[in-house]
Amino acid sequence: MTAKTSRSPESYPAAPGSSVVETAPGEELEGLQERRLLSLFRRTWEHVPFYRARWEREGIGPNDLRRLEDLRKLPVVSKDDLEADLRQHPPFGSYQGDFPAARVQASSGSSGNPKLFFHTRSDWEVIANLWCRRFHAQGVKEGDIFQMVFTMRVHSAREI
Repeated sequence: MTAKTSRSPESYPAAPGSSVVETAPGEELEGLQERRLLSLFRRTWEHVPFYRARWEREGIGPNDLRRLEDLRKLPVVSKDDLEADLRQHPPFGSYQGDFPAARVQASSGSSGNPKLFFHTRSDWEVIANLWCRRFHAQGVKEGDIFQMVFTMRVHSAREI
């Protein structure tokens, strides 16, 4: 089964509409963070075998996260954990989930083997909205023209 992404770009609005979230009172922001964390946890439990298995080994079940404070219960995942998963589940590991990939990127592998990761179309829309927020915060407004220069490439793959 392929998962559909349940979040929408509207959940992460671009500037200037993002000011509603960015200026929300602390209690309201914590409520939003909690709802999104619980949604992310459920989606990850259902669709990403790597994390589900890791959490089960730690005695964490699908209903064990109920509040933002429960985030402390989740184990830290290291680069070594991801590399071990790639060796056990080639070629992409089990940490990608079953979401429909629209883009593949990779780490550079400068301190080990490159780790591939997939983005969905929704991921890219959210990323674009977050870049809009960043530029808006830096003074870029609608109608401005500027050049954004950075490399976007999949780094050379090595044998995993």
